[in-house]
Amino acid sequence: MMICVTSEENSSNANVSSRFGRSKYFLFFESDKNEISKIVENSAISVGRGAGISAAQEMVEQKVNVVITGRVGPNAFNALSSSGIKIYDGTSFLVKEAVEKFKKGELDSIEKALAGPGFNRQG
Repeated sequence: MMICVTSEENSSNANVSSRFGRSKYFLFFESDKNEISKIVENSAISVGRGAGISAAQEMVEQKVNVVITGRVGPNAFNALSSSGIKIYDGTSFLVKEAVEKFKKGELDSIEKALAGPGFNRQG
């Protein structure tokens, strides 16, 4: 199983990013390992619109099964969900803690798209 965690830094000691499509980095983990297997810089972070869709496409291309992140906009949520990718909230944790908690079944799943203050773009 491939797990992707959004982060503002390229380290497992960083906080999980609060916004899926606007995260600076995607950190990939294989479920049977406790180390980062791949880091991808989010190339869509600076686009005006569609960052969430671009990020969701990256998840599909990387064959991700699970995304651990914060808020997910409606278009990205629909793209991830329709691709069978499960989404979990890890915003209270460091990346490595979020992965550990996911493996133990201790993270809350995100069941709907979220928006809030400062979240006026899709993503």
